[in-house]
This record gives sequence, structure tokens and C-alpha cells, in this order.
Amino acid sequence: MALDIALTPVVAETATHTVYITASGFDPAVLTVQPGSVVEWINLDLDEHGAHHASAWDSGMLAAGGRFKVRLDTAGAFAYTDVTDLLNQGLIVVDGSAMQINTIFLPVVTR
Repeated sequence: MALDIALTPVVAETATHTVYITASGFDPAVLTVQPGSVVEWINLDLDEHGAHHASAWDSGMLAAGGRFKVRLDTAGAFAYTDVTDLLNQGLIVVDGSAMQINTIFLPVVTR
């Protein structure tokens, strides 16, 4: 008996975007990135979770604190679900025209 199992390749690059998996779903649930971005999912819940896209990636089960990264090179919209709760869904839009926004947080000065 032969079983072919498609595995998602390990990404060693530093993540450019992070999606947190919580008890109430993905945060952020919708993310727009540029092609070549590396997205990392981090499970912040005590229960196991995971991120699964039908044809692009599958994180498998992530224990509490578990991490998974994927590099997105192809433009398009990628809807994914939590492997333990199909009602928890997320969407990543890979758009080459998306403007990269850098956020700077300044200290608040009060008198």
C-alpha cells in the first residue's frame, strides 16, 4: 500500500506578517500582503489548532505556542480554516499593488 502525503515545505525566512490563533478565531481574520511575504501563524490558545488551505498549505495540529510559516509568492485570495473548527475562517489576499504600511508607535507624553 502506498500513500502519498503532500507536505508543506518548512520556511526558514523571518515572518513579515503574523496571524494569531485564539479561542475565538484568527486575528487578523483578513490580511492583505505583497507577493513574497512570509506569514506566520501562532497558536495562543491552550487547545490545539491549525491553519489549512485546500491546495496551498496545511499546518497540521499546532499545540499551544506552536508556530507555522508559509511563503506566499502567487497573487490571489487564499481562504483557510482552522483544522479543529471549520467555522473559524481566515483570508489572505496576496496583491502586488498592495501598499506596504509601516507603523511607528510613539510614546505618549502627558503633563
